[in-house]
Amino acid sequence: TTVTAVAMPMTATMAGASGSKGQRPRRKAAESLAARELCFFTFGVGRANPGRGWNMVRASTLTTDALYSSMIAGDFYLSTGVDVADFTVSKRGIRLRINGETDISYRIEFIGMMAGDRKVSILKSVDGIRGQYRFDGDELFVRARIISSKEQDNPYQEGDVEMAWLQPVRPNQ
Repeated sequence: TTVTAVAMPMTATMAGASGSKGQRPRRKAAESLAARELCFFTFGVGRANPGRGWNMVRASTLTTDALYSSMIAGDFYLSTGVDVADFTVSKRGIRLRINGETDISYRIEFIGMMAGDRKVSILKSVDGIRGQYRFDGDELFVRARIISSKEQDNPYQEGDVEMAWLQPVRPNQ
């Protein structure tokens, strides 16, 4: 069974991790510290607000070791609201599926850099909730970027939409 977890804000994670080795984090203390720190933020467009994006970690259990191992292995994605149902990276390519919402459109862009190029470009674009990219051997790296038509609840700038990004993959590594 695979568990997907949302990483807590860094300040709350750090506060909850205090204590001697092997001691369980103090959840109430972490939540209290996070709540106090949120008091100092002025929320709004153009402001640096917490809670706009998350590291979505795919791990076998919700333990520190499992989450850490998954993150080191690159088994996570970043999101401002798009929910990636599943993704697979193999020697042949990248495949993913999104948990789409009704009346929301999605575009999956596979972006990367080809050998000999000097800038990142869109290598393939697919509309819908499923996408696949097959490596051709000349890619230096490839990652998937998912763009939805749904506006963010707490945008940095007006018109920001929910998105997600898989970790970059180096096909020949």
